[in-house]
Amino acid sequence: MRIGERRQLRSQITPPDRAFTLVELLIVVVILGILAAVVVPFFTDASEDAKRSNLTANLRVLRSAISQYVLEHDGRAPHMLPNRNTDTNTDNFSLRLTTKTKGNGAFGPGTPKLGPYLKSMPSNPFSANSADGAKVQFGTGSPPSGTAGWYFNTNTFEISANTSGHESY
Repeated sequence: MRIGERRQLRSQITPPDRAFTLVELLIVVVILGILAAVVVPFFTDASEDAKRSNLTANLRVLRSAISQYVLEHDGRAPHMLPNRNTDTNTDNFSLRLTTKTKGNGAFGPGTPKLGPYLKSMPSNPFSANSADGAKVQFGTGSPPSGTAGWYFNTNTFEISANTSGHESY
């Protein structure tokens, strides 16, 4: 066998040197890991920011609806019965804002002419249980961070989030 034949035979047997080395692959994996470490927290914060924005928007809508209700019902807030006592059924608070009512806040038979002020009761995006996110809890002090999504102060007619860390919105 001559030298020329050996070269020709070797080039036919060995594959060309076009594959990546292990070091090059490890460098790419490390770079991708660094990028993931930088990008993932950004998207986690975006989710929290979206919930905060949703909470702020829902509170703005609720406060506007309650203000309009109080103006049209001679100073009665949605938690009040026609005799101005507090209605202990908190579902009626939502009902008074989402259906037509009479001037004294009563709903039901007759011809209610006022409202509705909301299409549906908005939900608190930070509520642990989504079924309770649209419910309202009444009280006279600071929000106790209960199970209901919203807290309505019956003295000041203020509504706020009823979840720990979000009461000040």
